Amino acid sequence: MGFIEVVNLGTPVSIMSIVDPNDYSHPHQPNTYAEVGNHGWAYTVRCCQIRFQAVKPGTHGLGDNTGNIYIVRKDGSRDDPGTIVAMVEKGDVYETPSGMAQGNCLNPYRYFIDADNVGDGAIVTLFISTN
Repeated sequence: MGFIEVVNLGTPVSIMSIVDPNDYSHPHQPNTYAEVGNHGWAYTVRCCQIRFQAVKPGTHGLGDNTGNIYIVRKDGSRDDPGTIVAMVEKGDVYETPSGMAQGNCLNPYRYFIDADNVGDGAIVTLFISTN
C-alpha cells in the first residue's frame, strides 16, 4: 500500500487511501456500474494479513517516526481505546494474525492509522489471498 501518512492529528487515515481514495472497491459500496460511475465494481480486496512498519521516508532510505502510531478501526482514533487494534512504537512492526491457513480474510477498509505526531505513519503491506 505504501507509506500512509497522518497529516492531521485526530483524523485517522485509511490504509486504502492511496490505492482507492474514493472507496470505489469498498465491500459496502453499491455494486452496479452506474452507481459508482466509470470506475465500476472492479474487485473487493481480500487479504489474510496486514503488516504495519512504523517508519517513514527519510533523507536516505527509511527513518523512525517521531512518536507512536495507532492502528484503529474505522471511525476510531488514538483517543478512543475501544477502537485501537494496536499501538506501534517508532521503528517497530505490527502484523495482524495470519488467517492464511484457515482461509480467513480481513477487510483492509476497516483499518486506519492515527499518530502522536503529524508526518508520522506506517508502511503498510497487504498479504493478498488468491482463494
